[in-house]
Amino acid sequence: MDPSAPLVLMGTSLGGFWARRLGQELGRPWIALNPAIHPSQSLRRYLGSNTRFDTGGSFTWTAVDCEAYVAEEQVALRPDLPGLLILAEDDEVLDYRLAWDAAGSARIVVLPQGGHQLHNTADYGAAVGTFLAAWPDDKPSSTAITA
Repeated sequence: MDPSAPLVLMGTSLGGFWARRLGQELGRPWIALNPAIHPSQSLRRYLGSNTRFDTGGSFTWTAVDCEAYVAEEQVALRPDLPGLLILAEDDEVLDYRLAWDAAGSARIVVLPQGGHQLHNTADYGAAVGTFLAAWPDDKPSSTAITA
C-alpha cells in the first residue's frame, strides 16, 4: 500500500454514519452506503435485549446508549471534504430521503433498488471508482450521479 495515498473512510448503515463523522474529524473523504443519519433515533427500535451477530452473546441496548449519539450527530459536514452517498430507495431499514436531505456538498447516487444491504454492487461500483479516482483533485458537488 502506498503510504502517500489518501485515506478514504467507507461504511454502511451505522458504519456509514461513522465514515461521515470521522471523515469530518480527520479531514478525509468518505463514502457512506445507506447511512444512519440520526442513530440517536433510529437505534431506538433495538431498545432492550439483543444478540450479537458475530459471537451470539447478548447485550442490552438502552435509551442512554441512543442519547450518546446526539452530540456526534451535531458535527457539521465540511463542504471542502469530498463525500459520496450511495442510497437505495427501497431501503427497508432507513429512509434514504433523510440521508439525501443531510448530504450537504456530498455526491449522491440513488438506486431504485438494493435494499439496506446493497448487494447490487455492480449498480454503483463505477460511481465509487470515479469518486476514488478523483480524490484529491475532486471539488465537492451537490449534484446527483445517475446510476
